[in-house]
Amino acid sequence: MERYNERCDKTIESELKSIPWAGAVKVFRRVSSSVKNIPKVRGIWQRLALKSLYHLAGPDCPPVVADQENKWVIREGIRRLKGPA
Repeated sequence: MERYNERCDKTIESELKSIPWAGAVKVFRRVSSSVKNIPKVRGIWQRLALKSLYHLAGPDCPPVVADQENKWVIREGIRRLKGPA
């Protein structure tokens, strides 16, 4: 399992090189790994930061075509999934 996690981390690091806001993602990951050993802070971090990520639209959320006052419009896709419990 440790080897799998290392490979995932390497893949993430290589992908981060190609996005403009990589610094913010690196800080987010660093904070996540720092608070995972502090039980109460970890719970708060999971509820406020990590679960909120599940409600963000991403590249896997296609646009939605909708009828609005007898006219077709394209809206940004919204994902309505619940995160892990």
